[in-house]
Amino acid sequence: MNQTSFRGQQFTRGAIGRAMDWFDLHLRGSFRRWRTYAVKHNGRDHPPRELLRMIVGDMGNLSGGEPTKQRVRTLGSGG
Repeated sequence: MNQTSFRGQQFTRGAIGRAMDWFDLHLRGSFRRWRTYAVKHNGRDHPPRELLRMIVGDMGNLSGGEPTKQRVRTLGSGG
């Protein structure tokens, strides 16, 4: 699958990859609260809730967890 949606906004596997790259460059050193539901990409853990926030913008109250992780995994990124 190359595309999915979250709260009415479509996004692609490429958008997830770009968000992961941006996270690695700009946030990795200061972001600490996400290991339980992390998704892996290129051997590194990434926070799925933060990735979705970077892609679709303000999400209001998002609990995260497995439903959020599944959105990322649906596109084949992470595990």
